[in-house]
Amino acid sequence: MAANKAAQRRAKVALVEKDLIGGTCVNRGCVPTKALVNLGKSLKSTTRLLNIGVTNDVSKLNFQKVMDEARCVSLEMRSQIEEMIQHNGVDVIRGEGRLSGERRVEVKTDDGVFEISAMSVIVATGSSPSTPPIPGVDLDGVYTSDNVYVLKELPSRVTVIGAGAVGLEWASIFHNLGSEVNVIEMLGDILPRESGDEVKIMLGGMMEDSGISISTNTRVSNIEKTVQGLCATLSTGEKVESDIILMAGGRVPNNRGLGVEKYADIERGFIRTDNTMRTRSPWLYAVGDAVGRWMLAHIAMHEGLVAGENVSGGETTMNYTAVPRCIFTAPEIVFVGIDEEEANKNGVEARSVLYPMRINCRALTLGENRGVFKLIYGTKNGVVLGAQMLGPEVSELSGEISLAISKKATIDDLRKTIHAHPTLSEAVWEASLRAG
Repeated sequence: MAANKAAQRRAKVALVEKDLIGGTCVNRGCVPTKALVNLGKSLKSTTRLLNIGVTNDVSKLNFQKVMDEARCVSLEMRSQIEEMIQHNGVDVIRGEGRLSGERRVEVKTDDGVFEISAMSVIVATGSSPSTPPIPGVDLDGVYTSDNVYVLKELPSRVTVIGAGAVGLEWASIFHNLGSEVNVIEMLGDILPRESGDEVKIMLGGMMEDSGISISTNTRVSNIEKTVQGLCATLSTGEKVESDIILMAGGRVPNNRGLGVEKYADIERGFIRTDNTMRTRSPWLYAVGDAVGRWMLAHIAMHEGLVAGENVSGGETTMNYTAVPRCIFTAPEIVFVGIDEEEANKNGVEARSVLYPMRINCRALTLGENRGVFKLIYGTKNGVVLGAQMLGPEVSELSGEISLAISKKATIDDLRKTIHAHPTLSEAVWEASLRAG
């Protein structure tokens, strides 16, 4: 994104990449997992068809074809990005780069080592799955979200360690495809980075009702190989047997060995920048997971746009007040902006209103009427501050709320905006009506 933006503004751009264009999101993260989420939903929808008399034998699921479909979606997206890069005239260099001096990058390729001089350098090296120091974590059958795609067969039993966004999405994927799933979280609740106990408790209950086991306040002490597969011993003393274990305990930035320490401040492994994405060296920028404000693809994209514009003569900044955080579980859960507690900490008196998705016409037609839409707004001026959503396809509502927050729209603005019927977006309108 940064390279394309700078090139579109007539800058001469070199992009150094040692792996696949598109990074984690396109090749191992957002794109293939959402393809799997959608395939899993399609499979689960056959239950509804059976209830109305449609016969469909899904007992012979070809797991390899499922994974191939996810890889094909990634390939298509990557091809589109590569085409865009080529169209914009970006010079792609296949190799590994590191800072070798001020405004200089050393690049190692299969053909040798050479140096590039540049007016500005943008670090966008992404992140990798973090692996906790659990005995047995290096055993065969223990995977991360980066390498789980190598699976050839659908595992009958899956243990997911970590109940953050990545862990819960993969738990939903495996469950919808037919696996028995256990989720282990060492902290006190699921999605521990997010506030919003109401929607989180509801999601946890829905996942458990569907057959996914979730254990919080529980650590994995060790992992052992058994005749049946793998056995995780928990801090409670319980032993959980599974065919595979998926480590989903977070990610760490890929900033080691880049040579940035001399030119930028590093905090907990992340590169510190201001909201223009500049480091303390005015020629050095960093974006995405390398910075780690929000380890989300859409944040990385926008940070890339900001950096790309600023290195090519512009002067723009990032705004983090309306960041949508979408978790593609079944059903989806979304957080945008802030809640009442955080607003009060910021000196803003806030209140909220709830709209149950069970009375949303579109949710009913989709066969999924569980969930809630919570709208948070300022008590005195009615300005929209945030929202928390749980329900089918609610990620599609995040953009409207993000825009409302960014533009300081009020409850009255939402109320006066005509929303099509029957759509999920009516939840926004209905909530604004309930705000009085």
